[in-house]
Amino acid sequence: MKIIFLFLTSTGIIQAEILKCHFRTAVFTSSISLYTCFVQNNKIFKNYRANIDSIDGLHAINKTHEDVQALSILSIYNMKFLPANIENSFGNLILLQIWNTDYEKIHQKDLKGFRKLKYLFLSNNQLKIIETGLFQYNIELEFIWLNFNKITRIDSFAFSHLKKLRNLKMFGNECLNSDKITRSDVIEFVKIIENGECSSNETEIKTNAVDEFNQLKSQNENLRQQNEEMSQNMTNLNDEMSKQVVRNKELIIEREKLLFEFNQMNNKLMLIEEKNIELKSLNEISTTNIQRISIDKEIMRQKNEKLERNVESLTNTIAKLTKSFQHLQANYGTLIRRMRENFEVNYEDFNATEIHWN
Repeated sequence: MKIIFLFLTSTGIIQAEILKCHFRTAVFTSSISLYTCFVQNNKIFKNYRANIDSIDGLHAINKTHEDVQALSILSIYNMKFLPANIENSFGNLILLQIWNTDYEKIHQKDLKGFRKLKYLFLSNNQLKIIETGLFQYNIELEFIWLNFNKITRIDSFAFSHLKKLRNLKMFGNECLNSDKITRSDVIEFVKIIENGECSSNETEIKTNAVDEFNQLKSQNENLRQQNEEMSQNMTNLNDEMSKQVVRNKELIIEREKLLFEFNQMNNKLMLIEEKNIELKSLNEISTTNIQRISIDKEIMRQKNEKLERNVESLTNTIAKLTKSFQHLQANYGTLIRRMRENFEVNYEDFNATEIHWN
């Protein structure tokens, strides 16, 4: 969801916008290769009151806003101005490229925030005037390219204070048609400008230069079309990357969910393993007890057999004793009878005997 902030200023309401970037390292010259924001949302350059509030885009690995050193604005039609506060998000910008647009006039306030700027590439636009003071706050500038614009006037002292300027290209303009690529050439060129020699009436362009200019214009149109396609492809790629980021986030959430479920299942498996170990231990104890019971059972069986033998022996012994008792009882009866008989005989003899008492 896009959030819009509104700021009230003396000139009216300024609409806060999000600057959408495609981030990658780009080669601008054989010696200049920088990590770059390629602007994707073109409409913000058509709203005079636009104010950059935040940046949207997927950075390369280990890169942040602090690593961005170049801002590239390509093939934007009906471009009226450069939005404010871009420098607040990209504090280390040293290169600004505005290429192949309908940009007609650049103002001092557009460049004021870019204090570290070394490279300003403004080729293939519709610029007409370079005013005095335009680069007042950009004293670090070394390269300024203004090729293939419609410059008809350059104010005196527009470049005079740029002590580090060493590469100034203005090929293919109505006013000047020249490239200066050394510091000494630039100094001489600036003197020509200061002397007021930049006028469409004062400078004639040779026929071969015109032909070359027209050829380059034709090539430029082809490049414009190719760049439109590339810009659209980059936009589509950025959209796909954004979708992929969302998908990756969804996959990460799904992965975290599966990992959580896996951990839960793992915990359950660990509990089951612990229970299995306990059951195994109980099974071993049970097996040991069963073995002991079997041994005790065998001992009891042996004792029972021994007891049965003892009972049988005791039964035999009792039978023998009973028989002996019966025999003894019979002998006892016989003995008693004989004793009785003897007693009766003796008693009779006793009665027959006379007893004498003194």
